Amino acid sequence: MRAMKIDFPFELVEVQRFGCSCCGRCCRGFMVPVESVERDAIADLEDWPRRLGVEQIYLRSHLAGAAGYALAKRADGRCVFLDDDGLCLIHKRYGAGAKPVACQIYPFVFCPAAGETAVSLRFDCPAVCENEGAELAEYRAELEELAGQVVPAGTVAVVPRIYGRNAVDGEKFRLVNEAVVKILGSNAVAFNLRLHWLNSFAEYLAKIKWSEVGADELAEILDMFRTGILAELAGYEPLFGKLTGRARKLFGQYLFVLSQPSQNPTLAKVSLVRTLRERLGQTSAMTAFAKPSAELPQVWADWPRCKVGDLDESFGAIEGEVEELLTRMLVCRTASYNYCGVNLYGYDVVSGLRLMIVGVAAAGWLMRVYARADMRDSLRLSDAEKVLGILDGNLGYATALDFGPAKARLEAIVPSMTDVINFACL
Repeated sequence: MRAMKIDFPFELVEVQRFGCSCCGRCCRGFMVPVESVERDAIADLEDWPRRLGVEQIYLRSHLAGAAGYALAKRADGRCVFLDDDGLCLIHKRYGAGAKPVACQIYPFVFCPAAGETAVSLRFDCPAVCENEGAELAEYRAELEELAGQVVPAGTVAVVPRIYGRNAVDGEKFRLVNEAVVKILGSNAVAFNLRLHWLNSFAEYLAKIKWSEVGADELAEILDMFRTGILAELAGYEPLFGKLTGRARKLFGQYLFVLSQPSQNPTLAKVSLVRTLRERLGQTSAMTAFAKPSAELPQVWADWPRCKVGDLDESFGAIEGEVEELLTRMLVCRTASYNYCGVNLYGYDVVSGLRLMIVGVAAAGWLMRVYARADMRDSLRLSDAEKVLGILDGNLGYATALDFGPAKARLEAIVPSMTDVINFACL
């Protein structure tokens, strides 16, 4: 079994730690695809159906992609291997290496690009948000073995496009990425302004004639863009304003997609009638998210009963602990290239940055849901943790963001990006 060299971005090592708290959320909330060799290895360990009291430990599902099968879930959403103590029976009896590879890797993510395999982290893991535990370097040897198993060698050399068909070499891509990380990591600048800064920087990137710019010249140009935009923003005072018209409709569609629970195949029998009703309900929910006069769809059991428009009001700026967590998430994603190329639906750099901005704006709005449920008109760290537990996984794994219409939706909302940021992040 080959190991693969991995890279922990310096910016990530500086701000992030991790230690599994055995909360079991990943064993309840996510689908785990299992390849045929994994299915055989687990089945050979013992007679699991008899031990677990189930008919099957795997279920065939199109949701599992190329693997074709996923670990079965009980009717309550628990993995069939999750015991009453909240621990994995495979891990408990046979060690971590006996679990499916997807389980061994989580919450780490391998992000190949431009000749490197960077390591990122998923913020839908509560322990990642809490930021406690071991330094990331302690996981290096284990992760290098796992990367050798799952990262296709051919993807490592691929350099994400900057915008449209504009291809660049690895050096130019890294220069762009370094500038992006500097913008997002500029903690002395208010969070809202950093989003405007990043949005304007993306606009400049889309205008460069990349074939005519050398690496030495590019470094100077990017620095000029970065510092010049910040100077322009020095006199800008962002004001909260409500989204209306088409922009509000488009934003509502993102709220729907990014707030959805993961789809999991379960042992529970689901009738065709129920399936059709659920699909109709989803259509109604997407429509409701776009209409301030509509009732807030009850996507999650702990969401309050209120009008969508009640959440279109300002709940204050994103700052303090909430700002720190969202900044850490954005720096983690961008420093590890987890926002473009093969790591995010094949999006180019500019589109990936724009999707990140929309995602953070959606997080700002969805945090209001939990503040409202707690009868508050301001945001807390717990609101951000709950929202990232839902949104971060969808922002990279939701198939609804991977189709042509989704990319057209992103282009359609770009002219309103300034208004989107001020609407959801003030």
